[in-house]
Amino acid sequence: MKRFFLCLLILAVFFSAIFFVGWTQFRIKPGFAGVVVSKTGGISQTPVQNGVFSWYKEFLLPSNAQLVIYSIEPLNISKTISGALPSSQYYSELGKDYNFSYSLEFNISLTVSAEGLCSLMKDNIIKDQESLNQYIGQCADLIAQRAADYYLKKAAASKSFRPEQIRREDLYRSLKLYEECPWIELSVFSVTSYEIPDFELYEYVRNKIFSDSKDSINTIIENSL
Repeated sequence: MKRFFLCLLILAVFFSAIFFVGWTQFRIKPGFAGVVVSKTGGISQTPVQNGVFSWYKEFLLPSNAQLVIYSIEPLNISKTISGALPSSQYYSELGKDYNFSYSLEFNISLTVSAEGLCSLMKDNIIKDQESLNQYIGQCADLIAQRAADYYLKKAAASKSFRPEQIRREDLYRSLKLYEECPWIELSVFSVTSYEIPDFELYEYVRNKIFSDSKDSINTIIENSL
């Protein structure tokens, strides 16, 4: 009888050790997610998340697998898009007080979904936290540029336009994150400051210069006849 219970104890310890070696959930803290990478199975399709049970047999083989852990807390980024409308430098050299430059500063908060980590690693886009942060930064650049283009387009169509008039859902739809950043989650987006040129004045100056130039050319042609 003692031998029987001893065998049960040994088996219990053995299976407990096996379970503990393959159990990955306890290694993940809140705000983090992990991806199992192994020599036998490659990159796992399902992320390891805090509070979600996960067990991987790949860890039973010594040095076969590793758990790559990422922070999925939102990353706060400030981006500024600035520039000037076409030929605005030429217009400013005419001795007039014309300023057709623009500047928009955005506050952006981004993260990547836990499921997206696996896909990004399979696509060789990320491999560690540093490369993940770089990827998020690139997506922030894309968001800021597309948002600036969207705001400038709206400003060109309406003299009374203000960025705060844009509805959140309309802006998000214009960003089209699904095209290049499908795994990105945009949690915060705001315009902290902006300077938008007077498009009506810009069109007036441009049309007047074109008209004056055309009249000058016609005068030269007429005088040469």
